[in-house]
Amino acid sequence: MMLDVAVAEVLDNWVTATLKRDAGAFADLFLRGEPHPIAVWSTGETSVGWTAIRDHAARDFSRGDLGITKVEIFDETQVTLADDAVNVVFRYEMVVRDVWGTETLLQRHATFGLKRMPYGVYRIATAHFSPA
Repeated sequence: MMLDVAVAEVLDNWVTATLKRDAGAFADLFLRGEPHPIAVWSTGETSVGWTAIRDHAARDFSRGDLGITKVEIFDETQVTLADDAVNVVFRYEMVVRDVWGTETLLQRHATFGLKRMPYGVYRIATAHFSPA
């Protein structure tokens, strides 16, 4: 299924922010203010609000023992909920490298609830990350 161009842009920007380990760019993909965005991480932790999401991402990205070398998205499915709301579900693989250089392939699923902003781009309202 072809993704809406604006939806594909969110996913591309998510991959880029993740690879760069840029918590600010990662958080900027989410809504700010009301309603507060919600993220459920693969650890089961929940973050509510833009600042909490940024802080969680910063903590994860600052881990010196883990390097992210590749993120690839597969099996994207988009469902339009309303004129300004879309759900996108996808599978992704992330290659991480530990301090000894050993690479590990992590397989994950994610769901984003996206809200179209008045200026045409989507922001993440809800995100759920889980192990495959």
